[in-house]
Amino acid sequence: EIWLRKLLVDMYSILSVETVPLAKLLLHAKSFISPSSTPIANLTEHTKALITGATLSRSGKPVISPLYLFSYSATFNSVIIPMIATIETTANATIGVDLLNIMRSFGEVVNATVHSPIVNYISKLLKDSALSPIYGQVSFKRFIQLLSTPSNEDNHRSPLHALFLAGPSAASMINGLCDLIETASSIADNDWQADVVNVKKVLHEAIFGVKSVDSRGHTPFSYFLTRWIKSNSSEGSSESIKKLALLIGIDYDEAIRNHTTSPVTDESEFFNAGNDLDISQQSSSGGWDTSSIDLADSTRCDITEVWSDDNVLPNSREFFEKYVNTATPVVFRYNWTASLVRQEKLKQLKGRSRRKFVLKQPRIDTVRQSLRKDVFLDQFGSVVVPVSVIPYAGSFGAKTSFAPLAEVAQANNAAEVQEYLNLLLGVSNSDSPLSLSSSLKDKVPLYSFSTPSQQWSRQLQQDVTIPESMTCTPSHVSDCSHMGSFQSSPSSSPVAWPFEIQFYLGAAGTGSPVHFHGHAINTLAYGEKNWYLWPPGLAMYSTISAIELVTLLESRTAESPSLRPLRCTQRAGDVMFVPTLWAHATFNSQQSIGVAHEFSTESYCMQ
Repeated sequence: EIWLRKLLVDMYSILSVETVPLAKLLLHAKSFISPSSTPIANLTEHTKALITGATLSRSGKPVISPLYLFSYSATFNSVIIPMIATIETTANATIGVDLLNIMRSFGEVVNATVHSPIVNYISKLLKDSALSPIYGQVSFKRFIQLLSTPSNEDNHRSPLHALFLAGPSAASMINGLCDLIETASSIADNDWQADVVNVKKVLHEAIFGVKSVDSRGHTPFSYFLTRWIKSNSSEGSSESIKKLALLIGIDYDEAIRNHTTSPVTDESEFFNAGNDLDISQQSSSGGWDTSSIDLADSTRCDITEVWSDDNVLPNSREFFEKYVNTATPVVFRYNWTASLVRQEKLKQLKGRSRRKFVLKQPRIDTVRQSLRKDVFLDQFGSVVVPVSVIPYAGSFGAKTSFAPLAEVAQANNAAEVQEYLNLLLGVSNSDSPLSLSSSLKDKVPLYSFSTPSQQWSRQLQQDVTIPESMTCTPSHVSDCSHMGSFQSSPSSSPVAWPFEIQFYLGAAGTGSPVHFHGHAINTLAYGEKNWYLWPPGLAMYSTISAIELVTLLESRTAESPSLRPLRCTQRAGDVMFVPTLWAHATFNSQQSIGVAHEFSTESYCMQ
């Protein structure tokens, strides 16, 4: 039973955990396989070869494990291969591959090879009159107990937590569970019906009850609502969960009304004065080019905005409870007034005494000082970095070049990019896929967005410290209990969630295509960055360049939800948080420099 429970947790978890590798795999496959001209048999072999050779990327990171696709490969040809074969004809072909399609493909594999055989076997035992009913009845009760029992080794989660986190992709498995309960309920035996009632109570508590709350305060149902119900993407899964709720005596609509967590809010928190203060471009530019590309609705922000009095981010507990645990994207706005007051106070202190005064500065001010153009290039200008139209282009079979950071810093042609953008907006045709003209491709500047090499990573991390929301200094265990397994005993040393730092520098017109991954905090030191965000239910992964995407979105704002993302403009000094599996794309409307910290609050990054 312990082994089977672990198998179920692992299999259900694949639906969320392996989404990024498979998205990259499909887009990489698209770059060198033409489904329209390649026989399906050859495509199968090509794809298997690609997967087998993709266990490590060029940077040494694991991309995808063949184990997941080949150890349970009964439906490989009928699930994965058609996804690649039809990738160019899907509704969002001009953008990328849908997260839900990827998750559903895993869901079909897991259901066909693990979940459904178990459920069907137990159902057969319940119906088989040639056997004693006790075999099916005991198997049924044990299986429900396995699904419902939390494990302290897994942060007090049961397999149902992983199943409900998978949302729409788990609909077939939840329907199978409903069918099994109906089969058990159809057996005409009074004593057995009393057992069925007790089993339903177990499921009721395991899905909705307080005893099913995990270490993060979530039940399986609240995980489902937090990730999916606000995305307008729970069709299929919501119907199956409604059916399951009805079977075990729960009012589904009432349960939703009682759940107050909302991943997006229209409310903003403001500090008491100064957010409209006009600061000159010279004082805010850090020496970087402030030439801008004009976009419509550049002042719009559809996500939570927070202004603080001192430019200090929330502590890790508040950050975790308010934003991470509720999957709420948020932008922390830079308070220019607080920054200027602090600088003036420091000048006064230095002028009144010969003693050395140290006025503690918030992290963002330190980051901005380190990433001023003169300071940054003096230290890192000779460092050679990968540059391309989209970040990590080599992962998708596209071209990557290399250039010193000093050269990247000088590339900025906002006026020309604006001209081409206007041209594209004038000729864009919704009936044909977008493609850049060769002349525009030559004009679009290359973007440096990558994990720093050992040559300069350590020094960069000393200059650009970890966001305070990712660290905790405990005086006793409960202080940092929200840090999960990364903090298990009292310590005076700060602890932090595991993270990977990524550096970016790009001219106006650069940016990132639509993609998704784990939690990320993006600190923009200088420049202006336009964000486009999609909740998990509408998430995509793409290799469409930033300027192509902006053209698509700016010219087709009235079309499908996939072309109407949430928008928000991040300005110099602002810090953006994007929750796990929220798709996002960026477009730098000014030359921009900053860092991103992708982090995990548990070893289970995607959950």
